[in-house]
Amino acid sequence: MSALLLKEWRELARDGRAGIALALLAVTLLFSAWSNHRDAAALVAAERAAAAAEQARWVGQGEKWFHSAAHYGVWAFRPPGSLPAVDPGIRPYVGTAVWMEAHWQNEVMHRPAQDATVIERFGPFSPAILVGVLAPLVIVLLAFGSVASERERGTWTLVLAQGAAPLRVLLAKALVVWLAVAAALVPGLVALAWSTQRLDADLVRFAAWTGLAALHLAMVAAFAVAVSARAASASRALVFCLCAWVFASVLWPRLLVGLASSAEPLPTRAEMRAAYDEFRAAEFARSPRALQHELMRRHGVERVEDLPVNWMAIGFQRSEERGNAFFDRLWGDVFERMRSQQRRVHWGSALSPVVAFGTLSKALAGNDLQHYLAFVAQAEAHRREIQRVLNAGNERRPDVGGQRHLSGPELWSRVDAFRFRAPSLGAALAGVWPALLAALAWSVAALLALLAASRRLR
Repeated sequence: MSALLLKEWRELARDGRAGIALALLAVTLLFSAWSNHRDAAALVAAERAAAAAEQARWVGQGEKWFHSAAHYGVWAFRPPGSLPAVDPGIRPYVGTAVWMEAHWQNEVMHRPAQDATVIERFGPFSPAILVGVLAPLVIVLLAFGSVASERERGTWTLVLAQGAAPLRVLLAKALVVWLAVAAALVPGLVALAWSTQRLDADLVRFAAWTGLAALHLAMVAAFAVAVSARAASASRALVFCLCAWVFASVLWPRLLVGLASSAEPLPTRAEMRAAYDEFRAAEFARSPRALQHELMRRHGVERVEDLPVNWMAIGFQRSEERGNAFFDRLWGDVFERMRSQQRRVHWGSALSPVVAFGTLSKALAGNDLQHYLAFVAQAEAHRREIQRVLNAGNERRPDVGGQRHLSGPELWSRVDAFRFRAPSLGAALAGVWPALLAALAWSVAALLALLAASRRLR
């Protein structure tokens, strides 16, 4: 086997075009790693500074009526992800901050894609895109003639005549191509590992992502060599591989997203606003007298002014709870449709290993739909906790003589700063198990394709 590997390596090294392609791939990934690290470092610093400033603004808002503070509100900022320099995922398109205030669950705002320049809108330039899409194209250019060209030159018969098993020869060819591409990617991967460590990101997730990339590229190399072994000529092998690459990397991902969106359309913002306005109209029409009489009976008093509790604080909390139930229904339907769309995309990875790699890459990087919805859920739980703390802090403070009590930093400081807790690695992978299953299935299929091609060569 070592002799076969050495032979294939020498042939690849003699091909000047291979050296140029690998050098371009190495430089591109290295530049992408540097560029994304710079942007990720700026995002991390900005998020931490904004979160600290927002908490200081909240605690230092001064004395005021507690419900005024509820509308004063506070921002929750989403961190750039577990691997911010590797794969931005859907983050540029779904927003990075949400305004938390009384009575309303706001949409996540401030999408980086809205502020992108014309050049930036041309397309993403992330390491995940380069490894998942560009590196397979380089593998195709290196491997399409690995067997077909030897057959055309008449040297393939000589290889078999020396007693080499066809399967061992094909494995050697695929392994050499994979090693060549992997070697070209090493400088960029080292830079990404350094970036991950500098940004205090998750090194375990980066190791898992690197393993995923290695598996993805090995699968592509095996398929390309198998196609070269089965094709009648090198030109046909090249055409077939390029068509497969275009379908898997360009056509099917776009078509899949369109099909998923058509099957589960999301409600418009106008429809959601109309539903909310209807709910709020019913809330404003609700008379406070029923609550006042209930509290007077419970505490045995005959006047609202004699209540030992702040009936407005109790009423605000009950209104919040009714609103929470409404938002659970309203946004729950939207999020379930999003999950349904995502499930269709996950199952669509059965027709494209690029879709499987992209899905798993986003999950490992902490920038997929699962992590976005986790941020939304935690921000909403924090918003509800803020309202609960403010209302509970004033429930035992009834107004005296029509004068509202003012609260201060002692109450505001009871609200902890928002901290996003990303799903664990196991939970992240469990949420994309169809894509994980598809990636493993594609790898097994690549080995079977090599085996089938070797048997035909006999």
